[in-house]
Amino acid sequence: MKFLKCKAKLSMAVLLSVCSMNTVFADEAEKADSIFTRSNLLGDPFGIRSNLKKRGVDLNLFYVNQAATNLDGGESTEVVYSDMFFLGADFDLEKSALNLKGGSFHITFTNRNGENLVAEAELGTNLLVNEVFGQGSVTRLNHFFYEQDLFNDALTIKLGRVNGSFDFFPFSCNFQNLTFCSAIPSYITPNYTPFPGHTWGAIATVRPTDNIYVKTGIFEINEEFDDQDNGLRFFGIGQGEGSRSQIEAGYTANLGGLKGTYRVGFFSDNVGAANVETGEDESSLSGYYILAEQDVWQSKENSNRKVTVFASLTQGDEDVAALEQVAEIGAFIKGPFAARPQDEIGIAFGRIDANDRLDGLGAEYPSEIYYAYKATPAITIQPNLQYIRDPGGNSSNDDVVVLGLKTVLVF
Repeated sequence: MKFLKCKAKLSMAVLLSVCSMNTVFADEAEKADSIFTRSNLLGDPFGIRSNLKKRGVDLNLFYVNQAATNLDGGESTEVVYSDMFFLGADFDLEKSALNLKGGSFHITFTNRNGENLVAEAELGTNLLVNEVFGQGSVTRLNHFFYEQDLFNDALTIKLGRVNGSFDFFPFSCNFQNLTFCSAIPSYITPNYTPFPGHTWGAIATVRPTDNIYVKTGIFEINEEFDDQDNGLRFFGIGQGEGSRSQIEAGYTANLGGLKGTYRVGFFSDNVGAANVETGEDESSLSGYYILAEQDVWQSKENSNRKVTVFASLTQGDEDVAALEQVAEIGAFIKGPFAARPQDEIGIAFGRIDANDRLDGLGAEYPSEIYYAYKATPAITIQPNLQYIRDPGGNSSNDDVVVLGLKTVLVF
């Protein structure tokens, strides 16, 4: 499957997470059809997948669940469970009867269920501690777009129903705390629908060189897309209020043979929101972000074993954003032990600043550590521990400790 080899056209954090956890096994999975070695649980029954692939169709199906309980903090001790089914298809139109060079079409759906520990235990944290609950229990269309590569991939255009929060600020969603789970601008910015939400949009990416890109996009702002009753509706979803524009530039570095990616982005809209201080409507809003990922070590014996550090800063609009700034730093240790080159350790520390115009609120300090155990190429079991100091930016709130367990099954 193209998805498991990390070549999928979709640029979504959920896909990046599952993709990165399966890369090590991609070649081995093709050599032997065993549940212990293949990269998906269902394999290729009756040759359906391989026949579809010859015709340019790649199917993606996986399941994520997250259990969590608060060991400390909150108004009560609760245990919750949330999950997500993901179904997607990539159509390579060059392999189809259309024979359209560089053309492709993409469609994805998600179904989410479960409970939100922050609400159930009244933790008072700014963001979710079981991120897969986001946008509630609902089945949604996430993507339905056409993509065209032009001029030997120097220009790529996307048109249709998209989710701009993962085309911009691309980062993995390996952590269970939402602070460290991709698409941060969408969590703190009004009018910015995060995954698994969707909207109409157009995105163009220009690559003047192999290691530089500039990406720009425009998206409809329509609050009715967030309505759960509209999760699967395609037409007739209310009246748009305006649009959001974004631009991002990225550079891929090679420092002594170690890869690094550095990005900076800016977003603005012509809709605005209520001023946090006066309550009066602002006619527009804007913000920016900086994101960096850098490999700092790689094993000479096994290139899959490496250490990657990351850091980001997202600044919302100080006039309208209740959560004004999010900063994070951390590391991924892939193959922490020579005998377990497919496993991964993740550790992250964050700071979420409330708008300084909101009296009495300061910063919240979330952190998380996890160990992702690769039971088979298609099964990942990931216990994690979260500690959130000053939840909600209120130093009088009890600190929160959350024990979590994330499981990923690739079908």
